[in-house]
Amino acid sequence: MPSGNLPVFSGTVDLTPDILNAAKKAGPNAQGNYSFRVALWDNDKRDKDTSPHYKGQVTVNKMENSPKAYSSFWKNDGNGAGNSSRPSSSDDLF
Repeated sequence: MPSGNLPVFSGTVDLTPDILNAAKKAGPNAQGNYSFRVALWDNDKRDKDTSPHYKGQVTVNKMENSPKAYSSFWKNDGNGAGNSSRPSSSDDLF
């Protein structure tokens, strides 16, 4: 990736042994991959620029009562504010 070219979002996913065992039990999908679902919410307790903008949970995709793992994501907007609800401008169009 070229220097100074950040992805829109970056994040971490912390998978627990329980969720890995559940994924193994569920088996791979049609493409041969183990599929997980990530649900994120605004981090209302964000108190510093290095805190994640979004936090959430990870579950095995399409598995009822799946064990949970956890995720944190940051919005890379270049100014550290990470305001996900900023109004769009004409520069945002294509």
